[in-house]
Amino acid sequence: MFQPDFLKGKRALVTGSTSGIGLAIARALQEQGADIVLNGFGDADEIASLCEELGATHSGADLTDVSQIE
Repeated sequence: MFQPDFLKGKRALVTGSTSGIGLAIARALQEQGADIVLNGFGDADEIASLCEELGATHSGADLTDVSQIE
């Protein structure tokens, strides 16, 4: 069931969200009201466009590297 404000006030970090399935998940969470943090690699201009579209921020941290997570 679609509830547009279900996640209002929550922040979701979605890994691999600059394309493909991760991006689809980020969009779905944004539609549910979550603030989105995109995480992934790709063209900087495309990522900036996605951030604008979703009202999101971006972290390019490699989440397999503990030092980048910190």
